[in-house]
Amino acid sequence: MVSGRAAFFALGLMSKPMLVTLPFLLLLLDYWPLQRLKLKTPNLKLKTLLPLLIEKLPFFALAVVSCLVTFAVQKNSGAVAGLGDLSPATRVLNALASYALYLSKMIWPADLAVFYPLSLSGLPELAAESLVVLAGISILAFINLRKRPWLAVGWLWYLGTLVPVIGIVQVGRQSMADRYTYIPLIGIFIGITWGVADLTMTWLHRKIALAAAALIVVGVCVGLASFQVREWKNSETLFRHALAVTTDNSIVHNSMGYTLATQGKIDEAAIHFAEAVRIQPHNLPALCNLGFSLVQRGKLEEGVGYYRAAIAINPRFPPAHFDLGLALATEGKFKEAVSEYETACQLDPGSPYFRTSLAEALARLGKMNEAAGCFQEALKLQPGNADAHWQYGLLLAHTGNLKAALDHLREAVRLQPTVQEYLDLASALSAAGPSDAAITQCREALRLQPDSPLALMNLAWIRASDPNDRIRNGPEAVILAERACELTEFRNPSFLGTLAAAYAEAGRFEDAIRAAEKAIDLARIAGNQKLAEKNQQLLEMYRAGKPFHEEVQTLKQ
Repeated sequence: MVSGRAAFFALGLMSKPMLVTLPFLLLLLDYWPLQRLKLKTPNLKLKTLLPLLIEKLPFFALAVVSCLVTFAVQKNSGAVAGLGDLSPATRVLNALASYALYLSKMIWPADLAVFYPLSLSGLPELAAESLVVLAGISILAFINLRKRPWLAVGWLWYLGTLVPVIGIVQVGRQSMADRYTYIPLIGIFIGITWGVADLTMTWLHRKIALAAAALIVVGVCVGLASFQVREWKNSETLFRHALAVTTDNSIVHNSMGYTLATQGKIDEAAIHFAEAVRIQPHNLPALCNLGFSLVQRGKLEEGVGYYRAAIAINPRFPPAHFDLGLALATEGKFKEAVSEYETACQLDPGSPYFRTSLAEALARLGKMNEAAGCFQEALKLQPGNADAHWQYGLLLAHTGNLKAALDHLREAVRLQPTVQEYLDLASALSAAGPSDAAITQCREALRLQPDSPLALMNLAWIRASDPNDRIRNGPEAVILAERACELTEFRNPSFLGTLAAAYAEAGRFEDAIRAAEKAIDLARIAGNQKLAEKNQQLLEMYRAGKPFHEEVQTLKQ
C-alpha cells in the first residue's frame, strides 16, 4: 500500500515539485483530525511520533530527491538568483511580506497580476507589518491548540507549504506568484471552515444563515472571477492589466513588447522594450528584443549595440549571439555572422533554428558542403522544421541535385505551405522536366494569395516560355503578366520582361517590343546591367518576329 502511495506521490512531484511538503502535511493530519499523534507527555511523543516518521520515510526520501533535482535544473537554467543578486536579509523580508500579501489577496482577490516584480522600496516596513500579523495569528492558533486544533493545523499547513516557494531560495525575479497558493490556502480554508462551524454551533437558524452567507461569498467570488477572466482574453490584455496594477515591471514590459512585435506593432513594442531595459539594465531578453526592434526599424548599428551589451553581461547567453548573427547577416557580413551562429550553436546545441541560420550564412559564403551538413543536423533535431526543409531544398537545387531538392521542397510545402515555398517548388519542378506539376504549384500559390505579383509572374513565364508546346498558352500568359505589372505599377523590369515574352507568345510582337524596351530602361535605371542585356537579346528576337522558348531541361541526380 505504501509503495502505491509513494508512486502516486512521485507522479505528483514530477508535475508540481512544491508537493515536497506532503510528508509534513501527513504528520499534521496525524495530529488532527486522525489523532494518531499524541503530544500529552514526552514518552507518548516518542512512542507515537517515531512509527509515524518511519512509515513516511519513502515520502521524505522522494521529497529530498525532488528538491535536489529541481534546484539543479533551476540553477543550470539560470533561474536561481545567487546571494550576490539578493541578500539573505532581502529574501527574508520579501518572504514575510509575501505571507501576509497572499492572505490579503485571498480575502479580496483584486489587482492580481501574472507577474509581481520584486521591489525593495518600502519592503522593510511592509515586512514589519506582516510580521505583526503573522505573529498574532500564530499566537491565536497555538493558544487554542487543544480546544481548536484545526486552527493550528490549518495555519501550519499554510506556513509550511509555502516554504519551498516563498523566496528564501529565490527562483526568478518575482516577489510572489498567485499560482503558488492553491495548495497552501487549503490550510487557511480548513481553519475557516471548522472555525465557522465552531462559532455558529449554538445559532438558532444556523443552516439558513450559513447557506445565505455561502451564497453571498460565492456570488462575490463569481463577480470577481468574471472581471479577472476578462484580463485573460489574450496576451495583450493580460500584460496591459499587469502593468496597470504593478510598478517597475521589467518582465511584463518585455513580454508586452514581444506580444506587440508579433502583431507588427514594432514602434509600440520598442517603447516597452526600452522601459524594460531602463527598469532592469541586465534584463538580457529585453536587451536583445530592444536590439531587434531597432534593427527592424532600420537602426542597425544601435540594435547591434544592444546585442553586444547583452553579450558583455553574459557571454553564454545564446539568443544574444544568434540575434547578433542575424544583424550581421543583414549587413552582408556573413563571415562574422557565421562566428556568432557557431557560438550560439555551441551554447545551445539542441536548437534547430540556430543551425538553420548557420547553414544559410555558410551557403552565402559558398561553403555548400558545410551548409548541407548544418541543414542535416537541424533536421535530425527537428524533422518537422519546414524552414530547414525549404532552405535545404533551395541549396540542393542550387547545386544541381534537383531530385533531392524536390523531396525537401515538397516536405516544406506539406508542413507549412506559403506562397514563396509553392513558387520555389514550382521552379524546381520546372527545371526538372515537364512543367505540369510546376503549374499546379503556381496555382496553389495563387489560391493562397490571388493577387501575388510573384505568383502571377511565375505562372505567366511558364505559360509564355516553356519549351513544351502543350504547356505554353500565350493569351493566359498575357492576362497573368498584365495583372502582375498592374499590381507593381509597371515599375518592375523583371515583370515587364515576362509581359514582353507573353505578348510575343500570343503573337503581339509590337506590344512585346514596347514592353521589352521599357524593361531595358528600368533595368538600367536600377543598375541591373545583366537583366538589361538579357532583355536586349529578347528584344532582338521579338523584332525578328520570334517568341522566346526556354531550352529543354533534364533532371540531375
